[in-house]
Amino acid sequence: METLRYENVHVAIGETNPHVRHSLKAALLHQGARSISDCSAAEDLLRLLDDISVDLLMCDTSLPGGDFCEIVQRMRNHAVGRNPFLAIIATTANATAEGVQRILGSGVDDLLIKPMSIETVLDRINKLYNSRKPFVVTHNYIGPDRRTTAGARPDEKNPLVPIEVPNTLRAKIEGLTDVEVLRAMIDEAVTNLNFTKMQRYSHEIEFLVKRIATGQKQKKSIYELRADLDRLSFVGT
Repeated sequence: METLRYENVHVAIGETNPHVRHSLKAALLHQGARSISDCSAAEDLLRLLDDISVDLLMCDTSLPGGDFCEIVQRMRNHAVGRNPFLAIIATTANATAEGVQRILGSGVDDLLIKPMSIETVLDRINKLYNSRKPFVVTHNYIGPDRRTTAGARPDEKNPLVPIEVPNTLRAKIEGLTDVEVLRAMIDEAVTNLNFTKMQRYSHEIEFLVKRIATGQKQKKSIYELRADLDRLSFVGT
């Protein structure tokens, strides 16, 4: 495994178990990390996300005081935090298919099932450095492109276009520490993200309007159309 040095990297750890928290911090310190923040509640996690200098978040999904998946979704939509492109490794002891699907669907970069070894953690960080996935934007998802086949289907009307996003973890490891340069990278990518969201939402608005109009012609009740109307209200505001 390639040995990376973390002298310039700011890592945030969200973990309720003090032994796990200590082990992660010790391993990162051994790799040269000098800036490590930690928390054990969702309220403090939100505070950490407001620090634009954080490059990597490792967080247990069962952090008390809030819904981790909702926090990540809001962060990816730039509704909370300063950097919607923050690299995130989630950890969980709840490895049910439904639980795993919900966590990955929130927009995290990676997921580790507890108990996990320190070697596995460091290996996943290496992968985020070497080959972080580009992001995609849909009507209900912003995050790493998890499609197993590259490119769009030939008949796809509005194909997803992967977008490269800032990876401050990689930048810091490679020695880029100028705060203003990093901030400018993030701000430019946020502008691109918002434009892409508008494009996806415009396609969804067109689809919803057509489906609602068809439902009206079929004399469907307001209750049968409620889900589409609610979604149209959300994406239209």
